Amino acid sequence: MASVSPVSGSSTTPTSSLIGLNTSGISFTGLSSGLDTNSIVQGLLAVDQAKIAQLTNNQKKITNEQTAFKGIEAQLLALQNNAGRLASTFNSVIDTRTATSSNTDLVTASASSGAPPGVYSFKVNSIAQPSQIASQGFASATSAITLGTFQFQVGSGAASSITIDNTNNTLQGLADAINNLTGGVTASVVNDGSATQPYHILLSSNKSGAANAITITNNLAADSGGAVKPTFTTIVQAPTDASITLGSGAGAFTITSPTNQLNGAFNGVTLNLLGADTTKTVTVTVASDTKTSTKAVQDFVQSYNDFIDTINTGSTFDQQTGTAGIFLGNQNASQIANSLTNSLSAVVIGLQTQANRLSAIGITLNDHGKLDIDQTKLTQAISGQLPGVAAGDVARLFSLSGKSNNSGVTFVFAGDKTKSGNPVQVNVTQAATQANLAASNALSNSITIDATNNTFGLTVDGKPGTITLAQGSYTPQTLVTELQNEIAGNTSLSATKIRVGLDSTNHVTLTSQSYGSNSNVTASGGSALGVLGYTAGASAGGQNVAGNFVVNGVTESAQGNGQILSGISTSGNTSGLQVRVSLTASQITPGSAATVTVTRGIASGLNQVLNSFLNPVNGRLKSIDQSFQDNVDSIQKSIDFQTVALNARQQSLLLQFANLEATISQLKTVGNFLTQQFAITQSSTGSSSNKL
Repeated sequence: MASVSPVSGSSTTPTSSLIGLNTSGISFTGLSSGLDTNSIVQGLLAVDQAKIAQLTNNQKKITNEQTAFKGIEAQLLALQNNAGRLASTFNSVIDTRTATSSNTDLVTASASSGAPPGVYSFKVNSIAQPSQIASQGFASATSAITLGTFQFQVGSGAASSITIDNTNNTLQGLADAINNLTGGVTASVVNDGSATQPYHILLSSNKSGAANAITITNNLAADSGGAVKPTFTTIVQAPTDASITLGSGAGAFTITSPTNQLNGAFNGVTLNLLGADTTKTVTVTVASDTKTSTKAVQDFVQSYNDFIDTINTGSTFDQQTGTAGIFLGNQNASQIANSLTNSLSAVVIGLQTQANRLSAIGITLNDHGKLDIDQTKLTQAISGQLPGVAAGDVARLFSLSGKSNNSGVTFVFAGDKTKSGNPVQVNVTQAATQANLAASNALSNSITIDATNNTFGLTVDGKPGTITLAQGSYTPQTLVTELQNEIAGNTSLSATKIRVGLDSTNHVTLTSQSYGSNSNVTASGGSALGVLGYTAGASAGGQNVAGNFVVNGVTESAQGNGQILSGISTSGNTSGLQVRVSLTASQITPGSAATVTVTRGIASGLNQVLNSFLNPVNGRLKSIDQSFQDNVDSIQKSIDFQTVALNARQQSLLLQFANLEATISQLKTVGNFLTQQFAITQSSTGSSSNKL
């Protein structure tokens, strides 16, 4: 007999593997018809259920492929990172250098990328030391000193003044007052350990070098009433320059420096002097850092091989299990692999044949599409020991680089759209200039700066600031030096680069060290305007370089910004190309100023390919992932639709069978009733016959 009841809590609800079978609220006892209703319904819905199962399997397969391509993306990002280290235009990891000193007690050294390998020998005559002077001894740090003014100065820098009064008239008070100023001197109260008057003020210049001696103008009062005038006549340490001598013969020469760090003595080499000994020769050896360079190439090769291993493994077919790799037959995976392989097999245009392909330095493709390294040949190439191949050639083989035939026009950068290989003629029609503001009036031979004329406001490259000149008497040259020092020490202007000069007629000049339309200098105001020879609002600006590029006879527009001349985005060959033009107006002549050749090395070219895959906006992997996701979403919609339809059909079938059971039950009831009535009738008929 059939009955309609909620599924929840029903002990007669049948079980089934069909989606939604128990959601209709209909259950059967099966007593009326004797039919296995659940099996019949399952059989009728099996085809629909199989469709949903197939869709689910397809969706899972696509999701697995999507996940696999996410793994490819991660490997390509690792490859891009390692390629980027080799593709760098400047400071390439291939050009790294080591600098080794034969005597690290006297000298340590470092070398910048691209420094010429070589051996340099010299002797250290002296190291740079700061000026140090000390006062006479006092009984304690709180010993009283006399009142008055005290002035100190480092080299030709601005003088700093202190007033000693009843608030700071102790030895420690004087030291604190000095330290509270930014005068380039550090004051310390030191104890020499002697039995009487062991305390001294030690003044130390913050700058080393012979030109940075400390000078004192002491206008404190004479000893009086127990207060003592501190004097600074004891030279604790004389200021000295660092000095090295190259060679020992008649042609030997000496290099000096105010600091113990010597830059430029040897091209690209920095020497750090730690001690002096004229009896010992120090040798600094600059060589290619083959360990770092080789490791960078190995990492690049390994990341590429890891990617190829993934593609190869995913493209196999296991005949025993009948299982296909996840990338088998996938054109996207094979096309990505082929693109990378082709890029690595390319010949770099613009390089000599001995170093224009990876195989020239010992890196070859094997039959599996992976890279093999001849370690000996690679090391020889990087260290410049491979015939016909210089260390710089190896760097260019990998990196994005450019060469110019004019030192006044240098390669700076090239973009992804810049074409390589073809010579680019650089035509310069206007040189970049700096803002140079000359005073309208000359300085007097003797200038006095006091509280009435000691401020000067100026704006440099858009950054305003106001300086205060130290009071005192100046010559034109010392006033220019004071002005330069005050600008350098001003918090608003210290980040700007400006040179203060004096022309042959004693006119002050203010020159911004930047170039182009952003270079500007304005004398904005202040009480020192007149004494410096300026009028309020006087200003000067610079101009940008101007010119164009010519490739294969076709002129392409360029735009200037300071000294940088750049190809515009719509240019067919020079889009993204940047060159620095340091030529002056007098050096510009009609016609081509220089020819620049851009070379896009293996790693740089590979980066272009990788960018086309990995671009998060329009990269190929983004499109592939979106295609996978669209398919997954589409299949999910089909699954949802089929599930709803299946549930609806199931409910309909269950309802039909419920009605069938009810009908059969009713028919059985009627049949039983008729049977009973028939039996009663028969019984009654039989009884009547017997009575007759």
